[in-house]
Amino acid sequence: THTHTHPYTARCTLHYFSAPYASLRTTDVMGSRLQRLLLLLLVLLVVVTTVLLRALHNHPDGLPPNSADINRVLQEQDELREEVAKLEHKLKDVQSDNQRLRNQLEKKASGVIQVVQPIEPVPGYSLDATRKHRLAVIVPFRNAHDELFEFVPHITEFLRRQKIDFSIYVVNQADEYRFNRAALINVGFFLSEQDGHDYLVMHDVDLLPLNNKLSYGFPLTPTHIAAPWLHPLYHYKNFIGGIFMLSHDHFRRVNGLSPNFWGWGKEDDEFFRRLTVNNLPIARPPKEIGTGTKDTFRHIHDKNKRVRDMMKVGKQKSHGSKADIQAGFESFEFEIASRRVEQLKGCNYTFIDVKLQCDMERTPWCVAPKKCEKGYYMHKPSGICRRCQYNCWIGFVLVGDCTQDSDRRCLKVGRDISAEEAKEHKAGTWKPGV
Repeated sequence: THTHTHPYTARCTLHYFSAPYASLRTTDVMGSRLQRLLLLLLVLLVVVTTVLLRALHNHPDGLPPNSADINRVLQEQDELREEVAKLEHKLKDVQSDNQRLRNQLEKKASGVIQVVQPIEPVPGYSLDATRKHRLAVIVPFRNAHDELFEFVPHITEFLRRQKIDFSIYVVNQADEYRFNRAALINVGFFLSEQDGHDYLVMHDVDLLPLNNKLSYGFPLTPTHIAAPWLHPLYHYKNFIGGIFMLSHDHFRRVNGLSPNFWGWGKEDDEFFRRLTVNNLPIARPPKEIGTGTKDTFRHIHDKNKRVRDMMKVGKQKSHGSKADIQAGFESFEFEIASRRVEQLKGCNYTFIDVKLQCDMERTPWCVAPKKCEKGYYMHKPSGICRRCQYNCWIGFVLVGDCTQDSDRRCLKVGRDISAEEAKEHKAGTWKPGV
């Protein structure tokens, strides 16, 4: 195991097989020596041939008196030709063995390379310490000003401590369509690239990092900062939402995010599939970072003020479970309505009003439904369809009918109901009691 530590970069741990690597270096040296020997023999062959031609030129009527010497030279010339032919054949064998060992080494190494994020924060530099990188913090946004008021000063101070060269882009969806997080991130990528940034972090406005060991330095591979073992809410293996960072080159390689996801959720799961298809490993902070799900981040989302649009309309649910790698950052249309630099508590950020366009044939679910489907009710303040029983916590039981015109109600019973009570409740015969 070889560990390379650079003062300006993330630490990478590379496991490789030493035996094939040593054999590869041996064959490289052998091939180089054979090439030099072959060149020397070719030079000698040219010299001998030149001497012989001059001798024949000086005696056009026949061989010179020392014809025995000439015969010896001719014999040596034939021997040199045979030796050159043998060396050429041997060189081809060495080169073939060399390539075979290279292929074996690459095949073995491809399955054991691991990229590990540093425990200590690092500045935004690559392996070349003379090249400085610029981070674009892209915040997909709509009607979350209370959270933005906390986010901008907090992330500004956090990144300054890590000496990151960064800019904050708050990409606000200013149209009447359902929220499209993926499309807004694509817009932020376009604008930040034009401004000279070379890597980005997709950052939820309601997730504030607290642990200073979370590095926002330039990522050698796509990096999920809000790892499942650190995020306060989501812990499944393939989760890459919340805070995700990658270079602009890698963002282009995977064709950005699919803009076909309207409403809340699933666009990050589809983005995970894009990274997998393109053989891009995902780095995450180590589990030994010193904090966990309760104290690595502060989650400031107010579920009552900002209702999430979780409604799946028509074929939207089946679409969300499929890979959609064809749609990307160049397959949608948008308009920049306005762009301005604003300030919160002395911290600058760029606020961009964006109007997205919707292809009604491809994604008719971009428009909020006027009537909710079965199992949902219309949340009157927001006009968003919410699931029946949504937020009925443990110790609460849904009572009453969930209709298009009335909200669900939760009745506190002070305890979890039994399996038998649940059956009675489903049949409509259960009467709550403490």
